[in-house]
Amino acid sequence: MPRTRSSGRTTQRPAGTTHGSMSGSTCRAPPCPRTGTSDMEKSSWIAPSTAAMGLLAGPILTSWSERLARVNDRSAAGPRGGRVSAWGTGLVSVSTAILLALVAARHAESLALAAWVWLVLTGVVLAVIDIRHRRLPHRMTAAMAVGGFLLLGATAALEGRWDQFATALLAGAAVLAVATAVQLLFPGHTGGGDTMLYGALALYLGWFGLGDLVLGLLLATTLTALLALAVWIRQRSMSATLPAGPTLIAGTVLAIAYGNGFPW
Repeated sequence: MPRTRSSGRTTQRPAGTTHGSMSGSTCRAPPCPRTGTSDMEKSSWIAPSTAAMGLLAGPILTSWSERLARVNDRSAAGPRGGRVSAWGTGLVSVSTAILLALVAARHAESLALAAWVWLVLTGVVLAVIDIRHRRLPHRMTAAMAVGGFLLLGATAALEGRWDQFATALLAGAAVLAVATAVQLLFPGHTGGGDTMLYGALALYLGWFGLGDLVLGLLLATTLTALLALAVWIRQRSMSATLPAGPTLIAGTVLAIAYGNGFPW
């Protein structure tokens, strides 16, 4: 009868059995089939699937942004009035796919992924409107915030993360208050849409704590400042209208996908 060693003692194993049969498996001859799929293997499909969803959602998001712009302004006039071109729609699709892939690759195993997907989808719509019409509709920003509240709240209830949910709510309220104060003190520098957007984005960033909140806001503000500098240099005018929404949203998504915040 074959012998095996375990923990320094010699034990006997019936002939014809394998290590798998001793551990409770019914497999008797290698190679043994796997009895389940690991979490890593399951999550490896989430990022590409989410990216594919982004590619398919591009035309829908573009149409949604056009419709929302017309609702807010019947003329839908702006720096880039008219319908979005096929090239523009393709760019929206690719951008959405990239952003969704980034957040899905980092947070595939968390139920909060639904919130990050909603952030990207609503953020893309806001970015398209801001680029084309230089405004951020309040109803779309509110949809971003309300969706985040509901999805993060559901995650907190299912995974017991009430402390993170409370931090997210406090972060959103605090940043909204500060942004409102800045708008009142310097009305020519920021608009109401930017103020609401800061509060909505802070809700999502606050889920990860103060460190990621600060990192995300710094990254978003830095990208916005770099864009402003590029626009001012190109147009040679300090009064040029700047679409701050896209850079604020992109900075937030990058912080969620890659940032670990500050060690606070």
